[in-house]
Amino acid sequence: MRLSLVLEGELPSSNAASSKDRQRLRRIFHRQLAQFWKDDKFAATLRSMQAREPSDFTRFEKIRGFHFVPLVVESLDLVCGLEIEFMRRQPPGALIGNGGDLDNRINTLFDALQMPQNENQIPKNDAPNPDEAPFFFCLLQNDGLISDFKITTKRLLEPGDPREFRLNINAEVRATVPSRFNFLFGS
Repeated sequence: MRLSLVLEGELPSSNAASSKDRQRLRRIFHRQLAQFWKDDKFAATLRSMQAREPSDFTRFEKIRGFHFVPLVVESLDLVCGLEIEFMRRQPPGALIGNGGDLDNRINTLFDALQMPQNENQIPKNDAPNPDEAPFFFCLLQNDGLISDFKITTKRLLEPGDPREFRLNINAEVRATVPSRFNFLFGS
């Protein structure tokens, strides 16, 4: 099963990113994943299966008032491959030394694609917005479920702030061990 996510704006390097930065990015992905859960035929089929026979997929993690629901979960033997098109305004080769290198920015991205792993990864005094209740959707239970990734960098030829990026992220979710709960993902 494939789905696409988009991120536009600043993507700080991992050593400069705060829990507030990561939560801001998580919120961007939540809005897109909430739409997936609402509209996608796959999600409708999965919800109907859950109504008949609840599985680990219906579980969520409660962390500091948020109810995080990841799509890719370990208990269902799911993994995720990522193809990332990283578009930036700097000329080729200028990404390093301009506010963080590529691998540190990708670490921040991976942190934002997963649900927080503990309370410290959510900013103090942060609470769910109305569109984040009852559930806050994430792609991954943890970033250890990323099985592979490919990154292509391109130059973004639109005027604007050179610190801002556009990322097109294609995620392929697949089962590692087929079961009646994950057959929709293929293998």
